[in-house]
Amino acid sequence: TSSPEGMAPQNHPGQNAPNMDLNKMAEGLAKKLEANPNNPDGWALLARTYIELKRYEDAVPAFEHATSIVNKDASMLADYADALAVKNKGFNPEIERIIDKALKLEPNQKKALLLKATVAFNRKDFKSAIETWQKVDAIANLDPETKKVVDASIDEAKKMLVSPK
Repeated sequence: TSSPEGMAPQNHPGQNAPNMDLNKMAEGLAKKLEANPNNPDGWALLARTYIELKRYEDAVPAFEHATSIVNKDASMLADYADALAVKNKGFNPEIERIIDKALKLEPNQKKALLLKATVAFNRKDFKSAIETWQKVDAIANLDPETKKVVDASIDEAKKMLVSPK
């Protein structure tokens, strides 16, 4: 049997090459950061690489290191809060403080707004969730997939306002 043009056969050694390369890159970057630990951009890149690999347990300490050096990057703080929420399987006051700090630095930081709306929705504060999702909806050049998710979330929250379960 032959595989379709451009497709690697099942169990082909190169089938998982992108993740293997990303893992190898992360390992190399981690070693470089051990030698030069005061590189916040390097730590942020390592943390985001770990997130791409779904290695949240490794991403959180990398974000902690990056934010201990530079604590004024709203995007990094939002990614850090997101990784913590995934690792912890939910939100807690520490994560909410990180989200709020990101939004204080950059009030229209998309990921931080999405996290803030999710926190409000989980607390059954549907009015705040709707208001926050509407801020996301108003962001210029919002990608179509995010817009679709935000609009559906607003609709769901509005239904919950009318008849909470």
